[in-house]
Amino acid sequence: MKYKRLYLRLNQKELISAQTRFHFDNQEHLFVEVYKKMTKCIQPVLYYEYDHFDRNKMTGVISLGTGPDRLMEDYQREGQFSKAYAVECLSLELLSCSYKQLKEIIYRDRRQFLENMHFCDQGEIRELLPRLQMSWDQFPISMNKFCALVPSKTVIFFGTIGTHACVTEHSCHLCDQKHCIFRRLTGEEHED
Repeated sequence: MKYKRLYLRLNQKELISAQTRFHFDNQEHLFVEVYKKMTKCIQPVLYYEYDHFDRNKMTGVISLGTGPDRLMEDYQREGQFSKAYAVECLSLELLSCSYKQLKEIIYRDRRQFLENMHFCDQGEIRELLPRLQMSWDQFPISMNKFCALVPSKTVIFFGTIGTHACVTEHSCHLCDQKHCIFRRLTGEEHED
């Protein structure tokens, strides 16, 4: 297993886009306040291994750490549900930003390109996670009794690595959500 710390930040344009997409148009101050707190508490990391199960494949895990979970719990305990929801939305946005860094890491490591990402569903996670915990030393990701990942702002995926630069396809690329955050990565988002 390889391990990399990630540096995740949103630029002004990305922050405004997220604010609009997640319906915080009239709550800019709240959204920015939560974002600033999140940048202080996230500890984004990538755990990955090439050719773990198949040649030209990778197994990867990206996590924002436990900070967003704690921040969300604090806001919920205080009855600040809009701020708790903002943590959820910003976590999705930051995870999306991590995929660009992932592509760069793969290219530096292998001089190859990330062609496809398949995000594991609950059944795949239930099967894969115990194997990763056994084979990857000091792997801090676990699963609760409801099969939810801990920390919750974590994704597990398989990637296909190839020799041709292309727009990365995600397994959800055929969904009908016009403004899905993943469409930005596949180049499918169009202005009206």
